[in-house]
Formats: sequence, structure tokens, C-alpha cells
Amino acid sequence: PLRLLPAMPDAYATLNMSTGFLLQGVISGVLVLTFVLVPTRQLVGLSLAGRVPIGGAGSLADAVVADRSGVSELLAEAATAWTRTTSEPSTIKRQVVTQATTARARSTTQPSTTERLVVTQATTVRVRSTTEPIALETRDVWAETKFLTLDRRSEMTNMNRFCLAHAVILAERMNRTFVAPSARGGFLSDPSATSLDALDFWDLRRAAPSVVFVSMKTFLQHVPLKNEQGHWLNAHEEWPMPAEREDALAQRLKSVSAKVIILREDASRNMCWMFKEQNSMHDERRKVYANLRVLSKPFKNYASHMLFLPGFEFLQSALVVQWRSMTNQLMYTLQGWNPKEQLNADTDSRHHQDCVKSIVEGVEKIKAEVGNRSVVLFSDIHTGCEQGGKVCGYREFEDLWQKHLALDADRKAAQAYLEGHQHWSSGDAIVSRYMQEHPFHEGYESDGGVEGLLIEYLSGHAFALLTCTKGDCGHCARGDSGFSRSIVAVRMQSETTKCMTWDSWTSPRLPAGCPPRHHQER
Repeated sequence: PLRLLPAMPDAYATLNMSTGFLLQGVISGVLVLTFVLVPTRQLVGLSLAGRVPIGGAGSLADAVVADRSGVSELLAEAATAWTRTTSEPSTIKRQVVTQATTARARSTTQPSTTERLVVTQATTVRVRSTTEPIALETRDVWAETKFLTLDRRSEMTNMNRFCLAHAVILAERMNRTFVAPSARGGFLSDPSATSLDALDFWDLRRAAPSVVFVSMKTFLQHVPLKNEQGHWLNAHEEWPMPAEREDALAQRLKSVSAKVIILREDASRNMCWMFKEQNSMHDERRKVYANLRVLSKPFKNYASHMLFLPGFEFLQSALVVQWRSMTNQLMYTLQGWNPKEQLNADTDSRHHQDCVKSIVEGVEKIKAEVGNRSVVLFSDIHTGCEQGGKVCGYREFEDLWQKHLALDADRKAAQAYLEGHQHWSSGDAIVSRYMQEHPFHEGYESDGGVEGLLIEYLSGHAFALLTCTKGDCGHCARGDSGFSRSIVAVRMQSETTKCMTWDSWTSPRLPAGCPPRHHQER
């Protein structure tokens, strides 16, 4: 991070200008540099998104800039748009810019020595500070900016991205800063200053580069939110309908003067899955949604680190089986919805066990092509938590299994059948162990959202992958799963992973254009 030293009379503040200046040359003992300026709105976005502690009185010298990607932009704005004094703000501005663009040699008696100092340290420019402290203008940022965010959603990680895509586009249309929603347990949660948020998990800025983002924690320090009896008191609440395009909704909300708009959920009308349906989805939302699968840099580093740790290296050469076993039929059976679409108690009493045998047969066919290697299974059949909550599996419907004892017994029997196979491992248990030993953040050691993103990353980058996105295996798996399709989409971006991807265990075939594999070793 860049640190601006305290402003004192006759003192020099050392600024890291490695990306903010372009060396033009040395003319008559003067180092000529070009200073890069950016719009004020861009600075606000960079500083907020970069977790810069903005607020309160103090000099520019007191700020510590944590956004490594926006150093030059922040410096440029700090020297021009965000400087002030009580008497002559324009004078201070000119002084800073002049010194930054010329960097005249300080000494007249030893110009060559000073010139050499500046040239050899071209990344460091010493700027003469004024006797007046230069303060951040924070009043305009928080008092005049309007925000948009969302609160808790009832679906888990992948479905959340449809709601996020819709909300981000709406924020752009309304020229509002988007507050990254809090996230815990695999769900978007109510605003919280103690939880991580979407910026910690996904690269939101890449998905929507024209939108200004701020973390929930920073936002709540300046704009507290209060919820009483299920309603946000100091915000405009809106229940967006999936079929209403963002442009139309922005126009309808144009007259809303509230500082904060919170998008809310009604489970019967606007759950996140509804924002992906044909009457709602459109090209722009589809593009933002696709880009939202890109992980934030911290989380991507966390996920990739797992592959190189002792005890986890075998994942680099394993055949990963990703089985999204929670089909609509199974979900309806557990929930007691849509009786005509539920599993048949007589014919499907061995549903999971029959499916497991079909998967094992598919794996054996693939092993004939890639060689006999370890198999790591990620599946919804690994439910609940063990070892005092430290090792957890899929938890979205875990409280419903005890209402269907025969189905739960079938699930457990299928799990035991797999555990009896040599060189088969539960990927869910492996990921849980990693999270316990190397937590991403305090309080997230068994977080379902962290677990889901790790599974998505490992499956997307595995040596070989078997999943189900085809209809012929759809009785056993959710073939239209956005989670599974997102994994396959990542693998299709590289010829190496593309040609080691099978999207059905019933009739395992490689994608078009990929040559047959014969005991390929890594």
C-alpha cells in the first residue's frame, strides 16, 4: 500500500509514482514527468472499492491507500480534484501539479548530484508540501452519493449470481453506487458489518466495469441501516419482478429520492432462479452473470493454494466426478411440492443406489482412456455436518431428510457403496478439511458458500472431469444445473481441460474436435 507522509512545513512527502508518471526526459537539470488525470467519479469508485478508510477530518497525508491497482488514479485525483485549503484551494492545486510535473532539483550548489538522485530513483518523486494541510473532501462522497443493494436471498451461491447480475445492471442504469451484499453460509445475507461480502468472493468490477462498488462494511460505517419488524426504515424497499427489464425498472424508480434502495425478495414472486427464465433473461444480464463466475483475486489465490499443499497434491492428477444429485424430482419430494413431479416411492426406492452404480460404470469407461487414477467425488449425497460441525457436505435441504426416512436410508446406502470403492474419495470432506486447516476468513471455517466456490474452482481446473449436463443422465442429476454448466464453461476455455471433460456418465464422450485418449498420464 501507498502511504502519504504527514504534511509539515518544509517537509517532503514521498509519493510512489511508479504507475502515475511517465518519464519524459531530463532537460537542464529538470526531470520532466507527465501526470495522469482521471475523472472524480472513477476515483470514488476506486477508493471505495479498494477499502480506503474515507471519512472524518484529517489531512491527505493521513490516508493509507490499500487499492494497489488504483494508486496512480488516486494520486492524480488527490492532487487535483480532492485538495482544498481554507483560503486558496486553487493555489495549492497548482503548486502540487507543478511540482509533480517538473520535480525540480532541490539543490542549486550540486545540481548534478541531485539530478542523479532523481534519475536513479525515477519511481520516487519528492513533492514539497505546503504549510496548509491538504484534506480529503469526504462530505460530498457520502452526503451526495446514492446507493443500491440487496438483502437476504433464500437460494445458494450460483443462483445468487442471477440476482446480482440484475441488481448491478440496475445500479448502472440509475447511476447509483452498488453496495456489495453481505454473504454468509452460501447465501446473500442481510447487511452486516461483520460478514464478508460479494466483493470478497467475486470480481464484480470485471463483470461491470462502469459501475462504482463499495463494500458493505465500509458503507455501514457511514450509512447505518436499521431493520424493524422485517422492514428497512431508512431506505426505499423494492421487490423487483423478473420479467421487468432493468431499463423499465430504473425509469419507474427515477423519482425515488431515498439515499438507499434495497432490493428485496418475495419467495413466491421473485426468487433468484426466476431471473434466469426465458421471459426475464436477456443478453446483457446473461453476459454479466457469466462474468460473475470470475473469482476475486484473494479467493482465487486461496483456492489455487490448496492444490500445492501437502496432503492435497493428488487433486492435481485426479479424475473429479461432479454429481449435482439434487434433481427437481428429489427436491419436490423432500419439500412436498408438486406431487405429480415427485419421485415414486415404489419405483425409486433405490434411486441413489441405482444412480451411483451408473456413475461408477461411466468412471470405469473413462479410466480406460485416462488410466487408473484417484477419483474425487463432489456430490449432494454428502449432507449435513460431522465431527462437531467441522466436516460438512451439501446443506441446502439437510433438515428435510429426516422427514423421508426411506429416501435418507437410500442416500446413505449409496454413500457407503462409494466409500467401499478403492481410490474413491469424498471431495466434500477434502474441501472441509482444507477450510478447517486453512480458513479463508475467521468465522468462515465451515461456510457453505466458501465450500461451493472451492468445489467450483477445483472442478473447473481438475485434470479430468465427469459431470452431467446431458438429458440421458438427467434422471440422476440436474442436467440443467447452472453450477455444473458454469464448471463446464470454464473448462471449455482451455484445450487441455476441454479435452478432458465428459458431460455424461451414461454415454461418456469427449467434446467435438478432441482426439480419443488412451491411458494419458499427467
